[in-house]
Amino acid sequence: MLIIAMVLLFVNTFLFTEDIVSRIIQLVLVFALVLHDIDEKKWGVNLTKTIEKKLSYMNLNSKLNSLTLIIPNGARKMVTYSSLLINFKNNIRHMIKLIVALAKNSKTNINGLESI
Repeated sequence: MLIIAMVLLFVNTFLFTEDIVSRIIQLVLVFALVLHDIDEKKWGVNLTKTIEKKLSYMNLNSKLNSLTLIIPNGARKMVTYSSLLINFKNNIRHMIKLIVALAKNSKTNINGLESI
């Protein structure tokens, strides 16, 4: 959609705009939109794919290396995300321990009932 807007603005600049100041403003806007699109691709789409790829290899026993996730533009957010991930992993470990304990307790109860 953004590409269509850039093309239409560019075409409008030369076909329908007569004033030179308006043409310059429109060309500056097209240039700003192109820069924004490139920036969004680099720091938005590509960064998300990189983080997704790194997180896909993570399991409960792997250490989270926040330095590999920190990108200069989003360093503060990535540190926050890494602490959230550490807390999430710890919560999952705790839940697994509870489930295992409950399963053992249930097995003991079933064995007790079978012996009656």
